[in-house]
Amino acid sequence: MASRKRKEVEDPNNTWNMQLVASLLRHDTETAASLLEKGADINHYADDAQNVSLTPMLHVILHGGCDEGTLLWIASQGGLGTSPVNKASGSIFHYLAATESLDLLDKIAAIAQKHKALDSPLGKTLDVDTLDTVSKVSACVQSIHNHRPDIARVLIANGCQVPFADIVSARYTGLARACMLGDIPRAETLLSSGDTATQIVDGQTLVHLSLGQPALIEMLLERGASVHVTNDDGETPLLYVVKHRPQAIDLIEFLVSKGADVNQGDALGLTPLMHSLLGHTGELVKRFLTNPEMKVDVNARDLFGSTALHWAVTARQKFLVDLLLTTEGIDINAADGNGATALHRAATRGKLQVLQHLLLQPTIDVNLTDKNGNTALHCAVIQREQGCVDALLKRCSDDFLAANGVGVTNAKDAKKPAAKKGQGAVVDTTTGGTNPKLDVDAINNEGLTALQIAITVLRDTVLAAHLLAAGASVDRGGEKGGTLLHSAVWGASIEMTETLLTSGADASSRDDDDESPLHIAARTGSIPIATLLLHHRAIVDDQSSLHLRAPLHYACEQTNREMISLLLSSNADVSLRDRFARTPLHLLCVFVAKPGAEEKEVAFIQRRNDAEASAFDLIENVAPTDDTDVNGWLPIHAACSANLPAVVDKLIERGSPLTHADNRGWTPVHCAVAHGATECLKLILKAIVNRGMSVDEELSRVDVLDRYPMMIAAEFGQKEAARALIEIRK
Repeated sequence: MASRKRKEVEDPNNTWNMQLVASLLRHDTETAASLLEKGADINHYADDAQNVSLTPMLHVILHGGCDEGTLLWIASQGGLGTSPVNKASGSIFHYLAATESLDLLDKIAAIAQKHKALDSPLGKTLDVDTLDTVSKVSACVQSIHNHRPDIARVLIANGCQVPFADIVSARYTGLARACMLGDIPRAETLLSSGDTATQIVDGQTLVHLSLGQPALIEMLLERGASVHVTNDDGETPLLYVVKHRPQAIDLIEFLVSKGADVNQGDALGLTPLMHSLLGHTGELVKRFLTNPEMKVDVNARDLFGSTALHWAVTARQKFLVDLLLTTEGIDINAADGNGATALHRAATRGKLQVLQHLLLQPTIDVNLTDKNGNTALHCAVIQREQGCVDALLKRCSDDFLAANGVGVTNAKDAKKPAAKKGQGAVVDTTTGGTNPKLDVDAINNEGLTALQIAITVLRDTVLAAHLLAAGASVDRGGEKGGTLLHSAVWGASIEMTETLLTSGADASSRDDDDESPLHIAARTGSIPIATLLLHHRAIVDDQSSLHLRAPLHYACEQTNREMISLLLSSNADVSLRDRFARTPLHLLCVFVAKPGAEEKEVAFIQRRNDAEASAFDLIENVAPTDDTDVNGWLPIHAACSANLPAVVDKLIERGSPLTHADNRGWTPVHCAVAHGATECLKLILKAIVNRGMSVDEELSRVDVLDRYPMMIAAEFGQKEAARALIEIRK
């Protein structure tokens, strides 16, 4: 039938043509017919996802599952079986041969041969013998010229006619040419003339070249050929057919009947059953598993230790897994070379439906570990496969196990034969599982549970919440020698912290430095987390045994005014001393004396302002003004070193000693002079006068190096301080 003529209405954006392709990919011929009425072109070239221009028919072949009914409808509407290959107008077979799409080529060639016999429009449209417009050769001859006999054999097996002379490669003997073409009389003549049936041509045996011709194969076998010899790719004839022509089930069964080993693998050890699983050829898989003559070993392994069940999981087809699980003798707990079972693989690759189905099997052992000590739960968590994690966690529930007919046995108490990590299960897979309940707290070779991985490695709050809800222990260790709660605080994760606290985590737990999560929150400056911890009864005055620091010490060291206010509002003790006998007020002044290495001036000024305000708060909360640290410093020494006159004034007001000398013999006056804190110096000297003490006596005091304040001013180059000293003497 001729192609419909487009109506006069134009479609500049190709909207109808794009909709036509979309409807045909859905096999919706009714919508497609209405689009043709509007003016869509049944032979319009439209780009696919790879920006390749294809006709609607080729779109359906490549992306629409080769739906036979849709293809027949396209042909009946005048759709052409042409496609652009090397800027020439070739057939669809030229395109599939050029792109080396052997499976599709075999499938569409078989459809074409069927409809050619029926004399249908599709049989006339799809002709395997069509010549392209440039080289004037068929797809089969072109494949031979391109040294692709594998492609040529597929086309020949589906009715392509190739003259004997067209096989021009010098590498092919006359017998090899006859085998490729299925020319039995010529092959018989050559064999009778002394040609050997065991010759290897271009890396292929004669049996490989004869695939599709059972009578010819039988003749070759009678003359000494073997179905066990492999080609250069390590494929037996049986493997070759399974990989490249999986629809040819009769040919596969014929080869098996002639002694082909159905369990012989390729160079990587993959058996015909494994290849049929990877090719999603359900009918062939079913035939392998149900035909008693096949004698398939369902537990055979490839070079990497994977079984057919592993490959069925990889194929992501639940129905293929179903076929295997109903096969007698299947080892559902078999481990590959890395110790991973099919359940591990499903969890790692996010095959949720397959994993759910495996979990319903009474013989599944959910706690087996791979060589890294990971259970399937570890694998699902590591890959952040939330659905798989949730499905596995259901195996923690006795109700779920009972509802699904799985015996309830606690994983920790189950009596089962010892199994080494990385090895397959040692349970009897035909009598029921011994380990049906998931151990949510199983540890891997690194000593980590799934919850620890979720928190310390992934920082994934959602995963952690689901694991905790399933009963995962919150008392496991976290990073830096702390608990999981410490890890959440280090990661500044408010949600994670709250989740752990509501799940019973101890807010006052200790890490290897004997510090609580509140210490960490004070160090990192996280107000929301500190608030959460205090709400869950964290000890505000908890001092570490190593540094004797309380959270307030860290808050003052960081000059975090908001954190200091929060801790003070929780009645933090302002008189606690660290191992250097420093109170929080000492630290507040000491750590604001100089800007940080990369701190900008504006930020430093703001930090000093915050320090002054926080110092007032500490002093108002009765911070001791006469406590000395290991260096003999009073808080007023520290305030002078940081040049905080407002703080010095407040300390003087609260009665701070003014003449106390530190370990170097420095009084606050010495300290103010050395640091150029002129305003602080004036305040101290004024207070000395007000307290009725002798200024001259104070200015004449020497330190351990016999230096009085004026000498220190000269030594440190503090001219302003020197002038202040001179002024006071006047």
